[in-house]
Amino acid sequence: MDRAARAKIDSLLYEVRGFPERAPWDLEGLARRYQLDPVIVRGLLETEGVAFLGDEDEDGADPNGTTQVMNQDDLGLG
Repeated sequence: MDRAARAKIDSLLYEVRGFPERAPWDLEGLARRYQLDPVIVRGLLETEGVAFLGDEDEDGADPNGTTQVMNQDDLGLG
């Protein structure tokens, strides 16, 4: 990692750690401000365990909790 990227990441982490009252954080806004990929910012925020906008489902339910597995007969493939 080059020095410029490391400095951006360090600055982002300083802001997130230093101002927890600003949570939930705007993922896209932070990515633009620090000129980082949103995927990288999401990973850093998840590693830090801080909340960010869009982090939780609207009703608080697990989106994978209602996933159903269908067999081939149900799909008409069998």
